[in-house]
Amino acid sequence: MKRRDLLKFTSAAVLGGIAGAHISAQSQAPAMPPMTGQNPAAAGNPVPSGPADFTLRIAPVALEIAPSRFISTIGYNGTSPGPVLRMREGKPVSVDVMNDTD
Repeated sequence: MKRRDLLKFTSAAVLGGIAGAHISAQSQAPAMPPMTGQNPAAAGNPVPSGPADFTLRIAPVALEIAPSRFISTIGYNGTSPGPVLRMREGKPVSVDVMNDTD
């Protein structure tokens, strides 16, 4: 087996495991109450207005894992892993998300 093939299979297995863990975590999450059609601001959750607090651009990136060895992955704002978003608990935030993936 070539190293390139090993890297492909390994990254696919890791990404598949992450996706499987994410799906199983969603299936264990408590059910959300039904939507009532209420305005979020009327329910005591103010809707932020004005410019977004954060902007995330999701796009494919080439990541150098060793000298002259690159892999294609998904990055956030051009990096993988993406930036750390720090927020204050209880404060409403807005995030602009631009998905440039297929």
